Parts: sequence; C-alpha cells; structure tokens
Amino acid sequence: MTRIIWKFIKEKLILPYLEVPIQYFDLGIESRDATHDQITIDCANAIKACGVGIKCATILRMKNV
Repeated sequence: MTRIIWKFIKEKLILPYLEVPIQYFDLGIESRDATHDQITIDCANAIKACGVGIKCATILRMKNV
C-alpha cells in the first residue's frame, strides 16, 4: 500500500514539476539482515549527499489475535 501511495505522490506532485533522479533503498528487515545493515549506511550516505530523503512508512497487515 505504501508503494501505491508513493507512486501517486511521485507521479502527480513531483515528476511533473521536477526532473530529479530518485534512488530507492529497501530498508526492510530482510534487506538489512542480508547486507549486515550496509543498506542502512548506504541510504544514510545518499541522504547526506542529496540533502533530502523520504521514508515511506511500513504498513503491516495484522492478524486477529
């Protein structure tokens, strides 16, 4: 769901007005574990270099308990 919302925001509010390269970093737990958190460091360095970052919230479907 988060990716759908981000796609809408990007297509309607950003790309029609700005020509910017967009970098993506998967900060999910699986990706962080697989890279021993290197992905987090790479993401932080990219934000530092660009001066901006957007973090899409994680939306998890909860099972009824």
